[in-house]
Amino acid sequence: MLVDQEYYAQTFMGQPVPEAVWPRYERAAEEAVNSLCHGFFDAHGLADLQLVTDQTRVKNAICAQIEFYQDQGGVTTNERAAAQEGAKSFTLGSFSMTAPTGAAASVEWTGAVDDRVVRYLQPTGLLYGGVHQYG
Repeated sequence: MLVDQEYYAQTFMGQPVPEAVWPRYERAAEEAVNSLCHGFFDAHGLADLQLVTDQTRVKNAICAQIEFYQDQGGVTTNERAAAQEGAKSFTLGSFSMTAPTGAAASVEWTGAVDDRVVRYLQPTGLLYGGVHQYG
């Protein structure tokens, strides 16, 4: 675990996350960040990053993704869709609006990563995949 709930609440100051879902959100957020970092954290830890600022940026990226899951209602597409099951349409005077339904409505969830995650990780160099030499 790269981020604990105390860091998330006290330092990052994220939206409250229930303790029951914290381990799931934290693990999923770490996996999302590790995937963006080309698996760097499969073999390394935060201490392997030389700069303390880079360590903080990675922790904040994970926290941003946790907060994204909390805001959106879950980790999976189905959880998020269930959380969005509220009003599908509304009318205000002569104006009416209806939310999209079907496959088109769920496309936006594919690979859902909060924009802040990339912004936190960009200065660390962890997003760079490098140039591979074959042969």
